[in-house]
Amino acid sequence: MPHGSYKPVEEDFDRMAESGITWISADFAWMDIERERSVYNFSYFDFVVENAEKKVYG
Repeated sequence: MPHGSYKPVEEDFDRMAESGITWISADFAWMDIERERSVYNFSYFDFVVENAEKKVYG
């Protein structure tokens, strides 16, 4: 879960693509990736990048 209150879902990327958006920017907070020392979880950020590539940039 990202730092802050907003977490995009797959449908958000569909709406971006339908609206003609071709470029997005996202901040990734390290505290969301490494919540425990030396334990890394990139799953949310992988989700964002994969959906952006597939739906917005694809």
